Amino acid sequence: MKKTFATFSLLACVALSLVSFNATSDAKSVEENLRKASNGRFADAPIEVLGELPLKGFYEVMVGGQYLVVDESASYAFLGGIIDLTTMENIAETRRNKAKAAAAEAAIKKLPEDIFVTYSPKSEVKGTVYVYSDPNCGYCKKVHKEVNQYLAAGIELKYIPYPIFGAKSVEQTRQMMCADNPEVAMTELMSGTDKGNYKKSSYPSVCSKLVDMGSESGRSLGIT
Repeated sequence: MKKTFATFSLLACVALSLVSFNATSDAKSVEENLRKASNGRFADAPIEVLGELPLKGFYEVMVGGQYLVVDESASYAFLGGIIDLTTMENIAETRRNKAKAAAAEAAIKKLPEDIFVTYSPKSEVKGTVYVYSDPNCGYCKKVHKEVNQYLAAGIELKYIPYPIFGAKSVEQTRQMMCADNPEVAMTELMSGTDKGNYKKSSYPSVCSKLVDMGSESGRSLGIT
């Protein structure tokens, strides 16, 4: 069965000013140079050198969750794409997407089965889409309006609770996860037809913990 790891996020663009150092071709040196860059701005940042790109002397790195392409001396950083003019493929973007997909797959595998709010087709499951979801997220609501189209195509949807729009979202996500039927509760909360039926004066720690786990998982992937 094919699985697709889907996340909704906004890309943050960060302008970086880096100072010059002696050029090296060693990944470790690239990391060391980055840590010295901009008067030690990245000295304590988590840095991973993902490898040299086909464009010799340029490396893809991840600095504190931000993907960059830097030259081997860490003198310059590029935020745009690097295009292979033969295939018109954005090489850096392809590598970033593979890294993100691998990270998402690893994060989702750590989650317990009861954290998922699952909508399964009645016929054979041809694929599964995992969605980090907030009941007040416009894009999430759009996906949920199309849930029957996914099911008709044999696609299973597994939602992961990820409230990021403040206290209201946390409250509604707890209502959903602590409901007798989370799938029905989610549909009603998403559409605004819940009529307050799922509100409780307090929520069991078991389902509240699932909300916390979903939040931690989404944050670990940098979803905003």
